[in-house]
Amino acid sequence: MKPVRFYVHIGLGKAGSTAIQSFLNDNRGILAKNGFVYPNMWHHLLAHKWGGGWIPQYILDRANITERWKALQQAVAGDARQRAFILSSERLAAAALEFNDVASYIAGLFGEIPTKIVLYLRPQEDLAESEYKQRVHGGLRISFDEYVSNLPPYFDFEALLVPWTAAFGAENIIVRRYTRDNLVADFLEAVGIPATLPFNVSEKRMNLSLSALSTQLIVGLRLKNNRIDRQRIEIIRSLCDGDPRRLTSDTLREELRQRYAQSNRHVASAFFDEPELFPSRETAPAPVQRARA
Repeated sequence: MKPVRFYVHIGLGKAGSTAIQSFLNDNRGILAKNGFVYPNMWHHLLAHKWGGGWIPQYILDRANITERWKALQQAVAGDARQRAFILSSERLAAAALEFNDVASYIAGLFGEIPTKIVLYLRPQEDLAESEYKQRVHGGLRISFDEYVSNLPPYFDFEALLVPWTAAFGAENIIVRRYTRDNLVADFLEAVGIPATLPFNVSEKRMNLSLSALSTQLIVGLRLKNNRIDRQRIEIIRSLCDGDPRRLTSDTLREELRQRYAQSNRHVASAFFDEPELFPSRETAPAPVQRARA
């Protein structure tokens, strides 16, 4: 019998993580019957979210969190009947840049178990807009221009991969391009789960984003010191739902592509043996007028 494998899906956020986690959560039973375990230990909603409270550096009670990680390690190592364990936390990728020993900490625990790191990437210009919308929904009150001027470090995908490659080796890093269509099928292929199993497939889209128009209305009101509660946000969302416009102008999209061009090419060469990380990019809809501070 082959030794149990361990797959750690580390994100990115806004690159299909919720859809993948929802699928794994809905099909935990059928997966387990076929030797694929999506652990239900210390779970938070659909995902493990271990890049937050489960990373020892984030909290003072490191001993307690270390105990939880070791409990998972013992579960994975001690159940030879299973073919694979799957962990999913979109926060892990970025956390490894903020805290240098996150990737090496996980590698140290699971060093005796064949482990693969799974990461989904999407074009930075699309990632920036999607993340901004989510943060506005959560209370952010800065303009999109201000947000884009200082994007988080994990937008540099080459730098993002460095700690994981150092800890696990490039041969154990599975990098995939995010596409909304066939995302789950792509993930199943990445982790070796047969797509022919009788899965429960939900048609409901998860974690829906604000439209560009509703995002700008909410930010504009906040910048004028208007109080916007969740009920008002949902009213604005319902009124603007379906608006196809975007926040990023053609000029900004090209600027972001150039900002990360060298990093993306290095990732494309290392993990796809191709010259470009995102070779085909569809023409985006026209931009909406952006709110300004």
